[in-house]
Amino acid sequence: MDSSFIYCIYIDVSQLANVIVFNIQCLPYHTKSYRRLTGDRMESALLKAANAKLEGRQLEAAEELYERVIESCRQGGQCSPEDLAVAFNNRGQIKYFRVDFYEAMDDYTEAIRIKPSFEVAYYNRGLIKYRLGYFDEAVKDFQKVLALNPEFKDAQISLQQSLLDKEEKTRRMADLSKDCAV
Repeated sequence: MDSSFIYCIYIDVSQLANVIVFNIQCLPYHTKSYRRLTGDRMESALLKAANAKLEGRQLEAAEELYERVIESCRQGGQCSPEDLAVAFNNRGQIKYFRVDFYEAMDDYTEAIRIKPSFEVAYYNRGLIKYRLGYFDEAVKDFQKVLALNPEFKDAQISLQQSLLDKEEKTRRMADLSKDCAV
């Protein structure tokens, strides 16, 4: 899978997604027939359906589907590490939208653990660390993104901004120390 295609949200859906979403409701009872109908691995079909929901901003439905992908993979389902990493990354994106930053970071970290070369997960985690003011940690994530993909423009910009804001924070802290000493 070309991870540069994923950017912040992996979306690769065809018109079949609506049919898949409809059929997913029958999965607990008809898993074997569902696999025959789709001609695809269940986890891959669930991931495509989740991505379609995410693209349509149906966040609760998308999150539920990502959770099903993750659970199925953890229980020995036929899923690739890339699909599992994407499921964690995209579920993290939903948590980011809800401003559940620490939970989102956990999902991004898990995506990185599964696929250490997944630059998008590093980038997403770096953005949260930046927003929380953890500039040193954000810098490390953005540097890792650029080590994996030197052409990742948003990571270049985010790294520069993190360094500038870190410098500004250090200057303000020094000024505050001077004021308190007087």
